[in-house]
Amino acid sequence: MFDSHEMTFASSQKKIVITADMGDFGSIGYRSLAFTLDINIQTGIYLFARGNLGHVHDMTYTECVELNGKHVYYLIQAEIGSLQLSVVESCYSARLFTFDGRDHNNEPFEICGDFIITPPHASFS
Repeated sequence: MFDSHEMTFASSQKKIVITADMGDFGSIGYRSLAFTLDINIQTGIYLFARGNLGHVHDMTYTECVELNGKHVYYLIQAEIGSLQLSVVESCYSARLFTFDGRDHNNEPFEICGDFIITPPHASFS
């Protein structure tokens, strides 16, 4: 279960980055999920495939894992995913997102959930 009430919304002239964090950075329990979107993204259903250009540029998940007896943060990049997005003024909400990748053991890794972010307020589950 990943339930975050700490989200970051950042934008530039080219992209939007929405990040949800759980736990304190530097701790073993820290986890983070990030979406990088085209600045012009609008309401719609978007499919993501690594290497294909589209409105969803990237989806990543970071967690602390044990590798070779040491705890390290491991970045999992989505290979495929989907995003059902609603954009109304400055409110971005995902009714559903999916994310499929490979974990640190090269095993299938899957996440699904939803989020609402209205800068400066957000909720994620």
